[in-house]
Amino acid sequence: MKKIKLTALERSWILYDIGNSAFILLVSTLIPIYFNALATTGGLNESLYLSYWGYAGSVSTLLVAVIGPICGTLADHRGFKKPIFMACMLLGVLGCAAMGVTAGWLAFLVVFVLAKVGYSSSLVFYDAMLPEVTTDERMDTVSSMGYAYGYIGSVIPFILCLLLVLFGGKIGIGTGTAMVVSFLITAGWWFVCTQPLLKRYRQTAFVEHGGNPVSSTFRRLRDTFREVRQQKHIFLYLLAFFFFIDGVYTIIDMATAYGTALGLDTTGAFLVGHDGLGDQGGYVFFADGSWFDGERYWSSTSGETGNAERTAEISRLTTLSNRILAGNYYSNLESETHDTNEN
Repeated sequence: MKKIKLTALERSWILYDIGNSAFILLVSTLIPIYFNALATTGGLNESLYLSYWGYAGSVSTLLVAVIGPICGTLADHRGFKKPIFMACMLLGVLGCAAMGVTAGWLAFLVVFVLAKVGYSSSLVFYDAMLPEVTTDERMDTVSSMGYAYGYIGSVIPFILCLLLVLFGGKIGIGTGTAMVVSFLITAGWWFVCTQPLLKRYRQTAFVEHGGNPVSSTFRRLRDTFREVRQQKHIFLYLLAFFFFIDGVYTIIDMATAYGTALGLDTTGAFLVGHDGLGDQGGYVFFADGSWFDGERYWSSTSGETGNAERTAEISRLTTLSNRILAGNYYSNLESETHDTNEN
């Protein structure tokens, strides 16, 4: 692909993706674990915690589905797109920052829904800016770069937050305080990354409302829905995409929460590694400072000798991993069941 030189406006548009992606990365990793702790303190069992977390995601999706078309049509009018975009961004940023100071799980969920609505709604106007930010010939490239750099750049504040949560205790920072600071870091990162776009963007594509912009908005929405009824293939495409993308984001939002409810460890995760469960050797460093060198597990407290029990466990996972890759998963389970019955 031919390398292109980005304009200042194109770079600013990409930078917003880098900013807001930090929030959604936090939503899919640390926030569900933090909410689980709040819910447990508040007396909720794991099934209720998981249900309420799912309800919060559904409510935010439904709110955006209702608000998005209305605000999106309103933003098509001259001078409206940037202010509405900024309002949604601020709702998300302030909501992210406020999640660390809420009292109880219910207040946390309410603030989370507001922050998620702000985040998702801002993307409606952010995406609508792209035709004004670049040319038709460069649009695919700029859009792809925003998507890619968004994921890459969002890792920077996330690593800071993760290190703070995992190792904050060594410098006297509790987990709760570490999460509060993490929310502030993410909100600050999001806000700062937005400023270049707010400074450089000018709305060049618009319609004249010719009167009350709110009345004009609902008239245009009515005309649009009438036209969609005559273009059934467009309606079916939009409906299918809604359910598809909602499913994708449901997996992203619920994966950590579901794993936490199942009791999966949230403190001993892999931090960095290379083919740690492969049959060609490798290494994995764990959050507690221990590591696996491809053959033996080494404790962070007694690193001079390998931990035989943990080594055996990882060796079993290695065998299971290799058999899964070889398409022999169920035979492995049958073998383990057979061995257990014989013993």
